[in-house]
Amino acid sequence: MIHKTIGYISTICLVLCGLPELYDGIKTGQVGASWGLLGLWFAGEVFGLLYTIPLKKIPLILNYALNTFIVGAVLCVKYGLL
Repeated sequence: MIHKTIGYISTICLVLCGLPELYDGIKTGQVGASWGLLGLWFAGEVFGLLYTIPLKKIPLILNYALNTFIVGAVLCVKYGLL
């Protein structure tokens, strides 16, 4: 039980850490993160999601799925699509 709670707390923290960059990017139209960081972050999230889906570990799936969405949105801001 405690491990599942820790997993969900980790998921919440990791998802929330990308939101300030997304918020600032949408507000200012600029993203301070480098292309390298964003590209590796996105790739890591996608591959992590693909790895965890068969494991059926819900906290990890939520973490990777939500972070893939957030970094994808940050990339859209960086490209000028949002």
